[in-house]
Amino acid sequence: PARHLEVAAALGADTAGAAEADAGALLADTLIAMMRATDIPNGLSAIGYGEDDIPGLVEGAHAQQRLLVGAPLVVGKKDLAALYKDAMAYW
Repeated sequence: PARHLEVAAALGADTAGAAEADAGALLADTLIAMMRATDIPNGLSAIGYGEDDIPGLVEGAHAQQRLLVGAPLVVGKKDLAALYKDAMAYW
């Protein structure tokens, strides 16, 4: 949590008095504000993907084991599906 506060501050967030318990949300809000300010599309749905595309995205990503083996946890298809579902929209 302390590192999250450091990064949020480095990105311009006001972290004065912020509790470590709120660090993740503060950092996420800061990143989303930056994304909105720079007109980054709001997730995969904004660039044409939908929930029906998730199985294909999962299969494509899961086949890239050279990228997944370096993850700190084992990344399975369920994990990838959840990641893609969450990435459909950020705000």
